[in-house]
Amino acid sequence: MSKSLQRIEYGRGASVRVGDMVVLGIFFLCILAFLFESREMVLNFALITGLDFAEPWRFLTSMFLHSSLRHLFFNMFALLMFGLYLERKIGKTMFLLIYLLSGIIGGIGFELFNEPGVMGLGASGAIYGMIGALVVLEPRMFVYVYFVPVPIAVAGLLYAVIELTSIGAADNIGHAAHLFGLVGGFAIAKIQQRLRGEELW
Repeated sequence: MSKSLQRIEYGRGASVRVGDMVVLGIFFLCILAFLFESREMVLNFALITGLDFAEPWRFLTSMFLHSSLRHLFFNMFALLMFGLYLERKIGKTMFLLIYLLSGIIGGIGFELFNEPGVMGLGASGAIYGMIGALVVLEPRMFVYVYFVPVPIAVAGLLYAVIELTSIGAADNIGHAAHLFGLVGGFAIAKIQQRLRGEELW
């Protein structure tokens, strides 16, 4: 569900540190899940519209499954590029909250905007949630969109429009999951910012 993340490129260097436990933990869980992924695992733990609310663990477990090596690569690239910075900025607990809740919200969007029987898997809802959170917390941080540097606030708005207008497209991409994850991450970060009295805008 995350091929469109190829359009985003991180604008700051990110090196891995021993303390980046949450991001690294997610990274290795996704790789392990992919290495041992089977048809039975996908059927039991991926999103399948029409089953998800009856089997709600799918909203969580689907985040750690990927459909191909390419799918895994781009999601893990984005996880490291955005996640390392975000975890250091807001701490492990808040990062995990934003990541998991955004992924779940993205899964709900996928369930709501697809016909019954459609399968979805991947971390892209959670990854878009990280982008949504950074729109709130670092709106002037530069990222590259189509090789053009723009503030992440502008990139976030652009992606919201792209995903909104692409819902229903026959391209095998979970645009609703992306959009819901982006909005979810934005909302969670905004609520946390207000509670702490640290609003930037």
